[in-house]
Amino acid sequence: MRSLILSTVFIFIILSAKAQNINGNIINQKQQAIAGATVSLLLAKDSSLLQTAISNSTGDFNFIYVDSVPLLVSVSHIGYTEQIVKIQQQKNIIITIAQNPVSLAQVVVIAKKPMIEVKLDKVVFNVENSINAIGNTGFDLLRKSPGVVIDNNDNISLSGNAVATYIDGKPTPLSGKELAAFLKSLQSTYIESIEIIKNPSAKYDAAGTGGIINIKLKKNKNYGLNGNVNVGYGIGIYAKYNTDFGVNYRNKKVNIFSNYSNSFGKNESYINLYREQADSIYDQRSINTAKTTGQNIKAGIDIFINKKNTLGFLVTVIGDNTKEQNNTATPIASLNTKQPGNTLVANNVATGNKLNTNININYRYADTSGREWNTDADFGMFTNTNNNYQPNQYKTPDLQTILEEKIYNINTDRKINLFTIKSDYEQNFAGGKLGFGLKTSSVKTNNEFNFYNVISQQNKFDTIRSNTFVLSEKIYAAYINYQIKIKKWDVQAGIRAEKTATFGTLGEIRNVNYQQVKRNYINFFPSFGLSYRANDNNTFNMNFSRRINRPGYQNLNPFESKLDELSYQKGNPFLKPEYTNSIALTHTYKYTLNTSIGYKYTTNFSTQITDTVEGKRNFIQQRNAGTQQTININVSYPFSITKWWGTYTNIGGTRQYNNVNLGVKKISNIAVNSFDVYSQQTFTLPKKYTFELSGFYGSPSIWGGTFLSNAFWGVDAGVQKRILDDNLNIKLSVSDIFKSMQWRGVSNFSGLYMDASGGWESRQFKINATYKFGRKEIKKQRQRTTGSDDINKRL
Repeated sequence: MRSLILSTVFIFIILSAKAQNINGNIINQKQQAIAGATVSLLLAKDSSLLQTAISNSTGDFNFIYVDSVPLLVSVSHIGYTEQIVKIQQQKNIIITIAQNPVSLAQVVVIAKKPMIEVKLDKVVFNVENSINAIGNTGFDLLRKSPGVVIDNNDNISLSGNAVATYIDGKPTPLSGKELAAFLKSLQSTYIESIEIIKNPSAKYDAAGTGGIINIKLKKNKNYGLNGNVNVGYGIGIYAKYNTDFGVNYRNKKVNIFSNYSNSFGKNESYINLYREQADSIYDQRSINTAKTTGQNIKAGIDIFINKKNTLGFLVTVIGDNTKEQNNTATPIASLNTKQPGNTLVANNVATGNKLNTNININYRYADTSGREWNTDADFGMFTNTNNNYQPNQYKTPDLQTILEEKIYNINTDRKINLFTIKSDYEQNFAGGKLGFGLKTSSVKTNNEFNFYNVISQQNKFDTIRSNTFVLSEKIYAAYINYQIKIKKWDVQAGIRAEKTATFGTLGEIRNVNYQQVKRNYINFFPSFGLSYRANDNNTFNMNFSRRINRPGYQNLNPFESKLDELSYQKGNPFLKPEYTNSIALTHTYKYTLNTSIGYKYTTNFSTQITDTVEGKRNFIQQRNAGTQQTININVSYPFSITKWWGTYTNIGGTRQYNNVNLGVKKISNIAVNSFDVYSQQTFTLPKKYTFELSGFYGSPSIWGGTFLSNAFWGVDAGVQKRILDDNLNIKLSVSDIFKSMQWRGVSNFSGLYMDASGGWESRQFKINATYKFGRKEIKKQRQRTTGSDDINKRL
């Protein structure tokens, strides 16, 4: 695998060395640079799309192309007439575009975005242009996104640090396994793109020590009445189905849009936990079968009051129902004799219902002088109910005789209400752009945990193990940010202040009466960015930021989630936030080849720790473990090898050092060097066929603070065909062709040796058909982010 990767990279380097450079600059009739224009490189003979780019802050763009054939460059920008220029011998061109806002409604955009866009402040994975994305969920797509790592406990990280996960510019109201469950119910047909922002400015909430991952859902941007219908089918061990329907109506005064999608089917996964604890061996084997139905609804309206004022309303409803059967068998043997004395059999049945509703009201003012004011108000409601029937039977090694039986019935009920309001203002000031804003958020979460011992088929309420947990939190924030361009330099500086007030109360747990949890603190989060454009081919950037990762509300919840009587997971109401200072240096060559190196130092490092209790039991809990240091190097390069072969490759290397200190005999200092590679090849074939081959490799690394993991890799392939005047798009794909996406990690901590491994239906055949109908006259959509920020991702 490694030799294949190195060979591929070597070929890319040779081919790119032969490539021709097409540099250009876009200006208006006043000789002013035009930033953010869409630039398309077209084949002159048939106007077919080869590459796309976005002009930078000085109006510059760059293409690299191998063949010396006649080419066209098309430039479009909101408020200007599209300009097409023929490229012959000249490689440095100046394109002047004329202002003409009236003609916008008549422009028909035929270009498509590249699969990966590398920008100075973020990397964008355009999901809708990836064949291998079909039939995948949002969770699967994150696993494949450049630089993103998901561990065996479904924790999402970026460059070794926790991230804030956003949906449409607003963090999702979930964290941990609940976030993973939601993303698994979100189909790729519902997703437009995934943005990876490693160093956000002070304008963004300070949450997420690794940065921000923003999942943008599809929103129709066309004039008139139009929409799309999508159906999909996948088969691994079990069949899976998904459908999606979207409709949109837009004119000069109003934009009304809605989308409905669902997914249903069965999924199988397994987990093996071999552990040596005290004087015994526990060899646990579990198979989980889950039947899930997920539904997503999004509807809204934008009212264009006049050229300066816009009012918007948006409602999002996300829900799913799940029934799980978890069959677990754990032979228990003496560590000395290795002979099993008995086996714990726990065949659990769990049902769950989740519903997440968010209502957003947005007001936006913008004028031609550069002033812009955005105000958002959000109200969100989240409910989650679960019932887990868990029989625990200790049997003889041949499983024929029951030695002891304990049956539990566990009911949990979570209700979370949140309200946020934020206001952002920007204007031109002293030759640059000045921005400032305010935000307040309020969250209240109410949790009930009812534990029953089942005796003679009757539920007996256990007052000692049952519990209630109520938590309220308020966050007040203010920021100021300034950006200015001075000749070849771009400078951005800002600071954000956030005051957090938390109050929680807990009931009794095992006769221990916890004290009330109170926290009241204020933090300042500076950010600084410096960019230097040395010449047309080389740009250098430096970014510094300080960020916070507050505990997820579920991680604060002290309730126990049992796999069986001997293994469970519980929250920690006394978790403290972790803080990270990070600095990154980036070099961009010809607007495509990006090389960066970064360093991060985290205090109050928070991670999931597997620990022991009562001699034979073990549990997973989020703990403030110590400090973490991370050094990472990343190289990404999207380019066209030929007119029919486009490629994107991302290579990252990380040096991570975890200093875990939880007391006597609970010290673990782990340092690991790791690297990851992601590469995607796209081949444009005759008769509107497109073939795509993608793969990734992650070397051994650190999981959960104390686990050393094995390598993890996978390869996908897919083909698509467009018919009916490109209105119908049919895609076929196979994921994890070699069935290699199976994880394993080993930990030896606090007297507990554990070898954990697992997998799921990663190899699947998928087919998907999308039909688009209606008018195709397009206008740039209004960019909106709502006000529920860092609080949402922690629910």
